[in-house]
Amino acid sequence: MVNGGEDYWVNLTPPVPFDAALGVSMGGFGVLDIASQRSLKAVAAISPALFPTWEDAEQINGFASREVWEAHEPLRHLATIRSPVGVWCGQEDPFHDPARELARAVGAQGSFDHGAHDGGYWRRVLPEALRFIGSRL
Repeated sequence: MVNGGEDYWVNLTPPVPFDAALGVSMGGFGVLDIASQRSLKAVAAISPALFPTWEDAEQINGFASREVWEAHEPLRHLATIRSPVGVWCGQEDPFHDPARELARAVGAQGSFDHGAHDGGYWRRVLPEALRFIGSRL
């Protein structure tokens, strides 16, 4: 599971080999970024924090530059995401529309029912995301 901490992780090199990845919010961005660079058996993104435009991304000061964002934003690299993907994002989440766009583009499983960008929603969908990964390992 990827934890973004206070900044978006790019060029992430996990310390151990892995076949699947799950991330929440910035971590969801991170696992989709990894999936755009290498094939995994499963990728689960819960409320992935995606930014359709540089203007959106710039507002959070999470990227060193526009070039870094362009190189890593999963919405800009949809064609290279070949892993089975699951995406869960609540309808009241500010990242709902970009997450749904990504899910449609990569043929992701998951759900987009009611929920916000918060721990309550994440706890509710986590079992489904883990089953998604487990069924592919």
